[in-house]
Amino acid sequence: MCDLTQAYGPSSGGVRTYIEAKRAALLEATDWRHVLVIPGREDAVEVSGRLTTYRVAARRVPNTEGY
Repeated sequence: MCDLTQAYGPSSGGVRTYIEAKRAALLEATDWRHVLVIPGREDAVEVSGRLTTYRVAARRVPNTEGY
């Protein structure tokens, strides 16, 4: 399963909370892998078991906190 969002930052709320809960539920109830693609300061890949997070270098959105 894959999620891609631009609304995922260190201080973001609903989207991040939802995705973290979804990942936890997938790990507990399935044998699926989950891929998450989000903006970051630089390109990076983090693998933790069946969870993979791709950070794609992106500029910050002006006048917003955490995005």
